[in-house]
Amino acid sequence: MKLHKIIETNDTENSFIAYETMQPYLKSLYVYYADEFREEPVLMVESIFNAVQYVKIVDVETFTMYLDTLSEDESEVIRFNSKMLGDLI
Repeated sequence: MKLHKIIETNDTENSFIAYETMQPYLKSLYVYYADEFREEPVLMVESIFNAVQYVKIVDVETFTMYLDTLSEDESEVIRFNSKMLGDLI
């Protein structure tokens, strides 16, 4: 998947992308979203399956609001697996 398509999909509400698709573009995505959000972007892990993690790049406020909609167990899994995007590059 090309970078512009990843950004388009990421910016679509309720759309998540397989981490392996984003991984080659992490530096470019970091620069793009750090500028757009004016703060450190978060790589939020939405779900984990055997071999795939589905993720979305969001700002801290969106991440916090999303966690508030989940049960305590679900939010713990997401909080544990999500990282600041800058820590991954």
